[in-house]
Amino acid sequence: MDKLYWGAVAIFAIGWYIEQRMYVDGYTRRKRDLYKPIDYLGLFSIGEFVGYLIRSLVAPAFVWFPDILLGLPDNLIQAIAAVWLVVMSIFVPTVIERAIDGF
Repeated sequence: MDKLYWGAVAIFAIGWYIEQRMYVDGYTRRKRDLYKPIDYLGLFSIGEFVGYLIRSLVAPAFVWFPDILLGLPDNLIQAIAAVWLVVMSIFVPTVIERAIDGF
């Protein structure tokens, strides 16, 4: 399972990095403040970087669910993994980004 997890981490990290690079000014839902360079780490703001780490390291943890949730039906484990993936790759990082960056 460790190889599967680290493979998923690599895929997620590359995918989310490409997604971040596609937007010149970060996410299109806000404008970057060009006069605050300390708040930015390359093309990430501090909140975006924390969100990127959550998306890349925490979201792929669904690969461990079959080992953790023993005794549950496979369909339920897949449903829990799907909900986990959506929540940890969209909702939680967005809330944390907005809390850290203050917008």
